Formats: sequence, C-alpha cells, structure tokens
Amino acid sequence: MLTIQSARTALAEWFDDLANWRRAKAAQHGSGKRNVESSDSLRMVAAFIRSLPDDDKRLQRLAKCPFLFSPDGDIFMPPPEAGTGNVIDGSTAGGGALRLGFDEPLDLPDAWLSRWMAKLAKEAGDSERSMKFNS
Repeated sequence: MLTIQSARTALAEWFDDLANWRRAKAAQHGSGKRNVESSDSLRMVAAFIRSLPDDDKRLQRLAKCPFLFSPDGDIFMPPPEAGTGNVIDGSTAGGGALRLGFDEPLDLPDAWLSRWMAKLAKEAGDSERSMKFNS
C-alpha cells in the first residue's frame, strides 16, 4: 500500500504526463486547439489532485488500490505511445482521462475526479458503493 502522499504525487504526475502528451499532439498537428484545451484541463486536474488534503476519501482509497500502482509506485496506465494511430475513446478510465477537455470543457475538477475514480473502481471489479470515492 502506498502512502497518501505517494498516491497523490503519482496520480498528479500521471495527469501531467497526459497533459504533456496532448501538448505534443497539438504541436504535431499545428492547429491542435482541442489538444491544447485538453492539456490545460489535464493540468487543472493535476493541480487539483495536488491540493487535496490527506483526509480526502478519494486519495485514501486510491492509496489502497493495488490494481493501480506497481510496487515502485508508478501508475499502471501509461500514456499512449506516439504514432500508434489508435483512436482513443472515453469508454475506459484511461481513455476518459485522455479525452478530458478534448470533446467538451472540463466542468469542475472535483466532480470530474469523483466520476473518473468511480469509473476506475468499476473497471477494477469493485462496485462504486464499496469504493466510496465521493468526498
């Protein structure tokens, strides 16, 4: 089990990595306005995660999720590889994070993070009720 601080840092860094990937896509495509907006949204979520207090229930549960972290604390969902040509849909938690701010603007980071973590919990085979990600 990770500490709350380690889980917070790993998740925020993962969202920063996704934001960097979106920025690179914007540079690659020249007029990638949606990629820039997505990158900005991902950075807002990363900053929000860094601001969460240690007693945030989402962080507490996240630190106990063995399915999400490798033994060294890295997140198991790597950013997509450049040039794969794969279409990213929002049907998975990882895909949903990558689509953040791309199709529609980010509403509130707090509400979005709760919905995303509930989706992640469902993918892991736990019910949303047992995960209790809402703070």
